[in-house]
Amino acid sequence: MNQIKEYLKKYSTYHKDLLVAAKDELLPTSDLIEISKEIVVAERNDNDEHCNYIPLMILHLRANEDTLHKSLKLLESDSSIDRELGCKILREFPRMDEHPTKFSLRIVNAMHTIIQKEKNEDVLLSALATLANQGHPEGHKILLQMSSDPRDNVRYRVAYGLLYVFNDERKITEETAKAFLKFTKDSDEDIRASIFYDIKEYPEMFSDYKSEFIAVAEYAKNDSSEDVRKYALSALEALLKTSF
Repeated sequence: MNQIKEYLKKYSTYHKDLLVAAKDELLPTSDLIEISKEIVVAERNDNDEHCNYIPLMILHLRANEDTLHKSLKLLESDSSIDRELGCKILREFPRMDEHPTKFSLRIVNAMHTIIQKEKNEDVLLSALATLANQGHPEGHKILLQMSSDPRDNVRYRVAYGLLYVFNDERKITEETAKAFLKFTKDSDEDIRASIFYDIKEYPEMFSDYKSEFIAVAEYAKNDSSEDVRKYALSALEALLKTSF
């Protein structure tokens, strides 16, 4: 394994280098997976500042049936580190801006299975992020179903991922609007803030429900959280500039 780590030093994080590395037969997928487990451990220990993410980035770009199969097998492991790594590999497969892909539905189904039974919080949150990142309608439905989950961290991850299925030219659906409106009055201030941040950044996506979101932004100007007040004001200004 040390030999592989040493060999990896020839590659940088530049995308063109990573594309070459993804095709490098001297970098076996199984070895890259073993090395990438160190990333999961480092992140869990808040010690990832100097972590080498290149092996994981190569696995993202090596988006083929073999890598998919090996990643799905990781999800079946008794080790939570393995399961979380499986989620991380499939999160960008090969890149978020190419999602959904021909693999996305299988990934969505695998993440749904994980979410239904997973007890480890790190794995669960990673699975939710992977589910959202696919940008697939079926994954979006699952996120909407979880929008009332009693756990703050789960609702936050759901709120964070709901826009991924929409591109810049699509507006949110009625069901998604209802979820966002509910999140603007969530008990968790980080969730409330994240929603108004999204509205501030992408006001046109919310324009079909402009009056409803203007009303909640007006209300949130008096929120107990400084961040919520700040983003609500910015969201209000952005919405007022949009056309119906």
